[in-house]
Amino acid sequence: MDIHRNYKMENTLNHLDIVITDNGYVKTDESWGQKNVLSPYSRLYFIEEGEGVLKFSNHSVTMKPGYVYLIPVGIVFDFYSDDYVKKLFFHINIYRENMYDFTAEYRKYGQLYLGEEKIKKLIQLYHSENFSDALRLKTEIFSVVAEITNEMTINNDEILCYSESILNTIEYIKENLSLKLSVKELADRLFISESILAKKFRKEVGITLGKYIDKMVFYEAEKLIMQGDLTIGQISEQLGFCDQFYFSRKFKERYQETPQSYIMKLKHNKYV
Repeated sequence: MDIHRNYKMENTLNHLDIVITDNGYVKTDESWGQKNVLSPYSRLYFIEEGEGVLKFSNHSVTMKPGYVYLIPVGIVFDFYSDDYVKKLFFHINIYRENMYDFTAEYRKYGQLYLGEEKIKKLIQLYHSENFSDALRLKTEIFSVVAEITNEMTINNDEILCYSESILNTIEYIKENLSLKLSVKELADRLFISESILAKKFRKEVGITLGKYIDKMVFYEAEKLIMQGDLTIGQISEQLGFCDQFYFSRKFKERYQETPQSYIMKLKHNKYV
């Protein structure tokens, strides 16, 4: 018996993760509208009734019943409705082997026609308290994202292939994420020299270890801010900043606004 194993696929399946940061079933009213929305998560809208408009830099789209729309992380857009929109929505992050969000490189929205009956069934699953229904719903979310992004193909669609030492490094960073993490600490954990790890990481991942840790720290900061369970001081301490003022300064350098104003914007856009 000859068994073929696709180790690249196995690795991707074991590290692929979808995180739902917010969700809801809502009927909007006349107050539904905002300009220059920008979020650190993707938005998935299942439209049941009504119509709404998504306006991007060079075009706009009218959301219609029976369709699902995906707005990737990091895209700036406006939204409004002349009447109302009844929809099931999810704010999601889809993490790859390197802990980057899968949709971060997409620069346009995507859409897929499911049909109104299909969307009503998904809404029924959403309102269920049955575990198997939750499993079915998450499977449907994965399926929808796969279908939409298949039509938005870009270079990051290729399965990544990292060596065991780099995968272990990424996993350790994920479990011990802090600005204080050093190449020395990571190299000691793997029993290899700092220079070998640094060169190997840059060759396989494409950026230096320091820049990667920095990027992951701020991804986590965004996530913690969105969750709203910790103060700015607690977030800065958890992520290894010397104090919240240094954290706020570095955050503003990266996002052109303070953590406090970022929080207010997220709260305002929460139910988009």
